[in-house]
Amino acid sequence: MTHAWVRRVVVGSFFCLLISGAMPTLTHAATPVVTDGFVRVPTSSGQPLGDLTDFAFVPDSTGKLTRGFISLGRAAATVKYTDPSGGIRTLAVIPNVWTNGDYGLISLSLSPDYLNTGEVAMLATYAGTPYAVSRLDVMKVDNPLSPTRFTFVRTVFGGIVQGDGQPTANSHAAGTVLWASDGTMYAGFGDASSWSVVDPTALRALDPDDPHGKILHVDPGGRGVPTNPYYGKAFPGSWRERVFASGFRNPYRFSMDPTRSNVLYVGDVGWSTNEKVAIVSAGYVGGWPCYEGVDGRGGLRTSGYQDLDQCQDYYRTNQIDVPSTTEFKEIIPAPTADLWSFAHPGKGAAIVGGVVYQGESYPLQYRGSYFFANFPPDSPSKIWTLGTDGTSVTRAPEPDGFASSIGGPVSMHVGPGGDIYYGDYFTGDVVQIKYAPGNRPPLALATTTTTPETRTVCVDASASFDPDGDALTMSIDFGDGAVIADPKPCHTYAAAPSTTTFAVIATVKDPSGLSNSKSLQVAPADHAPTLTPVACRRVRLASLSASRSPSRSRSTTSRTARDP
Repeated sequence: MTHAWVRRVVVGSFFCLLISGAMPTLTHAATPVVTDGFVRVPTSSGQPLGDLTDFAFVPDSTGKLTRGFISLGRAAATVKYTDPSGGIRTLAVIPNVWTNGDYGLISLSLSPDYLNTGEVAMLATYAGTPYAVSRLDVMKVDNPLSPTRFTFVRTVFGGIVQGDGQPTANSHAAGTVLWASDGTMYAGFGDASSWSVVDPTALRALDPDDPHGKILHVDPGGRGVPTNPYYGKAFPGSWRERVFASGFRNPYRFSMDPTRSNVLYVGDVGWSTNEKVAIVSAGYVGGWPCYEGVDGRGGLRTSGYQDLDQCQDYYRTNQIDVPSTTEFKEIIPAPTADLWSFAHPGKGAAIVGGVVYQGESYPLQYRGSYFFANFPPDSPSKIWTLGTDGTSVTRAPEPDGFASSIGGPVSMHVGPGGDIYYGDYFTGDVVQIKYAPGNRPPLALATTTTTPETRTVCVDASASFDPDGDALTMSIDFGDGAVIADPKPCHTYAAAPSTTTFAVIATVKDPSGLSNSKSLQVAPADHAPTLTPVACRRVRLASLSASRSPSRSRSTTSRTARDP
């Protein structure tokens, strides 16, 4: 067997910079750019910065989605609920979660019978001996309409080993779980192989007897379903029986085709060259690691991996070999052509599979379009849209993107009103992509209170509002270098004469960047005037002339304003 251990630039791992301990800073600091007429409306999940991985909107009693959502924090292992008014509470802290690299709490999906059962599917990676293990569990909330607790119900399946690649500093663990309307579940898993060098363990992505590099399709009890390609040809409860599609590097995010059952739109993270979008049905083979992408003319053979004997066999006859050997195992289908592929926007970029827009508020050209994104970390993050008839591309993605520098998108969902929402890993916000042509600027309203004894000034800008109903960000500049991003902050000034004044400026900004400011003068050490009465003096009217003057016959009282 040929061992082509080729050193690679770190590419494609979704959290690759986090593995090395470096937090990306370029993209989320840049100014967001969105197609004209659209705005970004963020709502906080309450998850720590750099931790939000997935979210799911909670329906009302009629089944209509609300703005309330449940969210996951990857490394904090926290499950939180943001109610429709923006209030946040922690539902659970999940024990024993393995948080290294790509691992942790990764995905959740509400049961199709959520309003009756409160059940939620959750995909995560847990500490194990000697390796971490990914597991699909069913959890439960206590109140489906307004949850306060999140507890374990049962394990659907587990035992998918993470961290056993060569070298052991690897990634590509659990990805997406989808609870379909028929009660079955789809769950995706990466190859759990090295993200930096050629690693023969990646070959198991093509092996039907191994869950790595697969999307599995199971019933609520964890068994494979009859539409799976190996169902009835494999031992009941085996990985082979559960395999829906294979040959993925990291099918990190995917979604259901809204018009067809048992069809998925998948974003598969590439390695050294390409990211790809694929339409996946039962029996799909992506070709990884021997192919990094497949077009209508054939496959893009993967540099480094193409030298392995197993890949050479696959190129010639679609033969796959027993892992770690060249012993013939079986023939599997040739790889399926991608719907769309594109070059890495940056060496660490990773595609984030999205959703098909089915709403009615966006312009006509976006209806039925597929929205997808890339996670930065060393190039501006983008969202693209492409038109598709379900088998081919009818409109190519925008060359410069539908939106750019929009944070760190990690998951995308259809939300209330049919709009597209994405989770921003950097900020912990769930961000609505809203069509709002003719957007109007917000109005800043602010008042101040002063405590001279401590030279403390408090500002209340909470009455500020946006006429379009957009969420606002607020910033208070206290005029001495202190700037606080809060609607009701307090600030203590350094010692200064009572006559010293500062201009306090309250600025509000809507998601499209329109802003408004209000300026207020404050004197932090100056006490307000007080009123002190002067003692009254009675005027004697003993002898007055006949022409009495009213001004002399009136007693007077005066009040003098005194500044301490």
